[in-house]
This record gives sequence, structure tokens and C-alpha cells, in this order.
Amino acid sequence: MPKSKRREQTSVKVTGLFKSKKQGLYVGSIKADDEYGQLDGLVAKIKEARSEKAGLVFFLWKNTYEDGPYFNLFADVSREEDKPRRGSKAPRRKIEEDDDDNDTAEESVDLD
Repeated sequence: MPKSKRREQTSVKVTGLFKSKKQGLYVGSIKADDEYGQLDGLVAKIKEARSEKAGLVFFLWKNTYEDGPYFNLFADVSREEDKPRRGSKAPRRKIEEDDDDNDTAEESVDLD
């Protein structure tokens, strides 16, 4: 059987984000005694990043099912392939409105 080119998943789930009453705001939390180990997983990733002198990368996934959180937030240690190559920084793009969401789109701000 050929080896898959897909990397083993090493990211940890930080939290689910739920829509709040305030337009455009999504909220999630991690309890100190959470049964899924999300807080411990995030602390471990922070320690790993510090020991490797690397940053953290966050992934925000929009759920496609109706039950549960609107988004899930994951974190992982920044890998060499995650970093932009010198001189090839991707341009920032405008935030676009989701097709299935009535929230208004916001313009991106250039932080450079």
C-alpha cells in the first residue's frame, strides 16, 4: 500500500465557537476541569512551541452540520512549511460574506 502524503494530524481542538446575540461575535470557552483535555492540550502545544522556538498556528473550521458550535478552533505548532517564504508573502484579502450567513462582511485591515 502506498504511503499517504497527508501528514499525521497533530493539532489540538481549543474550543467550539457559538454565535452570540451580538452580530458578528462568536464565543467559546475552556473550563479548567474540562473532560476532553482541551486546556491541557493547548498548554502542551504552547510548551512545544516554546521549546522549538516556534509560533502557534490557529485553524478556524466552519461546521457543516447544524448541531453544535458554528466554528471549531484548533491550534498547532508552526512548522517550517507554514511560514511564508522570503519575499513571497501572500497579499491580504478582503473578508467575504458567507453565502449561508446573514452577517455583514467586514473589510480587512493591513497590519503591516
